[in-house]
Amino acid sequence: MARTHVAETREVPAKTAPSVPGPPRGRQVVEVRRLARALRKAVEGEVRFDAGSRAM
Repeated sequence: MARTHVAETREVPAKTAPSVPGPPRGRQVVEVRRLARALRKAVEGEVRFDAGSRAM
């Protein structure tokens, strides 16, 4: 049986517009692996997504 890749997603807070003051009011779905890959390309240093690092 072939393995099917299922993208892990998380729903995170998101502002509707940067000009709107106050806390985030909307929600956005983020693909975790795609975000981690983009951050590793853009950042010098570690990019960690384990539960302990996210909790900090």
